[in-house]
Amino acid sequence: MRRISLARIPWDGDEEPVRHLLEESLLEQGFDPFAWVDEPGKQYETHSHPHEECIWILRGTIRFVVGDHRFDLGPGDRLMLPRAMQHEALVGPEGCEYLVGQRR
Repeated sequence: MRRISLARIPWDGDEEPVRHLLEESLLEQGFDPFAWVDEPGKQYETHSHPHEECIWILRGTIRFVVGDHRFDLGPGDRLMLPRAMQHEALVGPEGCEYLVGQRR
């Protein structure tokens, strides 16, 4: 299985993202998805994960900071995080609902 690289993938759809379709896509890519909701202003201090992650936004906004890179994500956007990559996050003023796909 091919390893992922750090990347922001903007939404290119004309319609709002649909949860079950995104979940199906994550499963097809070998990720184990689960839904997550954060309250407005929630902050995640610098941390990493022992697995690859795909963060796929359903509603709201969130900003990820990885080193010198800042990634602002909104509905439909996704962020690919390689295993063990240090990152932090700040949820926007309306909160954020997203899918987290984990892959070992």
